[in-house]
This record gives sequence, structure tokens and C-alpha cells, in this order.
Amino acid sequence: VQYVEFFKKRKFHFLSAEEVIGILENKTQKPKGPSVFITFDDGYEESFKLIEENYLRLEVPMTCFVPVKHVGGVNEW
Repeated sequence: VQYVEFFKKRKFHFLSAEEVIGILENKTQKPKGPSVFITFDDGYEESFKLIEENYLRLEVPMTCFVPVKHVGGVNEW
């Protein structure tokens, strides 16, 4: 939560996944000024609870990458 507030205070543009894809595919221009793309790189239920409890109120786009190969399986690491 602190780093989101840090970026908000400094007027960063929060990029959505769609914006990032558009920029990478040269279909969308990158916003002027500093930008940030927030990701969560696991699909644990605890991560979604953390996001719901702490980050949704901040009203910034965030993306969660889920390792779909392991959905319904066991943690191998």
C-alpha cells in the first residue's frame, strides 16, 4: 500500500494491462510523465484477499499473473 501511495503523491500514471499491451504493440502512446504497472505474480487465495482488503480502495489498476499450469495442483516449490 505504501508504494502505491508513494506513486500517487508523485503523480505517476498507473498503467492497466491493456495500456501496457497497447504500448508494446505500438498501438497506444505511452503517457507523458512517469508511469507504473503494478503486478502480483501468483494466484494464491491469500494474494487476492490482500488485494481486496488493501489495494482496491486505492482505485488503481493492477494485474495478477496466475501460473495456470499449477491451478488445482500442489505447490512444487
